[in-house]
Amino acid sequence: MYPPEVAARKGVRLLVDAEQTYMQPAIDHMAMLMMQKYNTEQPYIFNTYQCYLKDAPARVNRDMERAQRQVCSQYLKVYTNR
Repeated sequence: MYPPEVAARKGVRLLVDAEQTYMQPAIDHMAMLMMQKYNTEQPYIFNTYQCYLKDAPARVNRDMERAQRQVCSQYLKVYTNR
């Protein structure tokens, strides 16, 4: 069974996280696709943003705009380096 399906069925939240910056665009894309599919009634899928990285503000803005265009509920967790 696919992990997001299990999370949604059991009411558990799933946080998508990555530490490899070269893979982050693909991970962000997959997180957005999972949010579109599973965050229809409740927030089950969350993406994370490492805001200590230089490109973080642009990535957050891009994903927020994408979520608005696709009428998707986007949920995120923000990390800082403090």
